[in-house]
Amino acid sequence: MRLDKGEEIMSYYNTIRLLKGTAFLTTREYKNFEPGDTIWGNDSDAEEISRWNEDEKEKALDALKKYKCSYQESNGMYDIEEYALEYFDSDEGGEFVAGSDYDIAETE
Repeated sequence: MRLDKGEEIMSYYNTIRLLKGTAFLTTREYKNFEPGDTIWGNDSDAEEISRWNEDEKEKALDALKKYKCSYQESNGMYDIEEYALEYFDSDEGGEFVAGSDYDIAETE
């Protein structure tokens, strides 16, 4: 679920992580692509860049502002790079328990 930046959600979740998702798609594949698919799509495999606890929401939002999503087309291929904050509950070991809500970075 995508949220608007600043919407109050931390009362639900105890962990925030910054994710980076990438893809290299053909024009045909790109026609079915939706922003955020590299982060939360069916076959996504986003990389965790940073992690914060619920008390560090402002730090997480500041970190997200340093990144921009890009969707570059070249010779019929699309090079996609997306960034987002994921809000979720984790256990004491930091493993995912429940969630997720997202704030995606702005686009270049």
